[in-house]
Amino acid sequence: MGTLYRAIVIGALCLSGVPAISQTQPAIQKPNAQVVIDIQPSIGPMRVRQLPAFGFLYVTRNTTLNTIGPTVDAEIAKLLAAMKANGIGPVGPPVLIYHNMTGDPNQKFDLDIGIEVADSAVAPAGYKLAHKAAAHCATVLFGGSLADLGQAYKELFTNLSTRDLIPTGETREYYLTWDGGQSPNNVIWIAACAEGVVIETA
Repeated sequence: MGTLYRAIVIGALCLSGVPAISQTQPAIQKPNAQVVIDIQPSIGPMRVRQLPAFGFLYVTRNTTLNTIGPTVDAEIAKLLAAMKANGIGPVGPPVLIYHNMTGDPNQKFDLDIGIEVADSAVAPAGYKLAHKAAAHCATVLFGGSLADLGQAYKELFTNLSTRDLIPTGETREYYLTWDGGQSPNNVIWIAACAEGVVIETA
């Protein structure tokens, strides 16, 4: 959306004994400025956070990075339908929890696909409800297309070792904003659960 600039020049001449004369020039319109859309990913620095506990309604599937897209799409659609049928509302975003995923596109791993819900919810048939305890995690906030998500993981794991933290093998993706796999508008919070001494800094 362009920005419209208007310039209005008003002159007024008031002389003693002479009627005031006002002169108004027509508005001058400048051409709309061009807006350049930046589709490059936005990747924040690695931060260590104490993530709060939450109720997690989920299903576990064994998959690979090569097949994860269709698997997640299908399971999220089923989960949302089951939640609606059982009157369960979300209290937080969809969350994917990876177990011992190495980054090898052909490696099989267990993936928990779910949504944050109240702890008092009752899991529909075929689903599990877990209370995920508070956890120390190394985190990176990512904005962009899924094609660039690997850059955020590189930022995360390259810097994790500098804080003397040992990954537990559980990595989470919190889908804060979703606009489609190729959209630069997605916002995903990546969190690698880790063990070690965590010191809060200002």
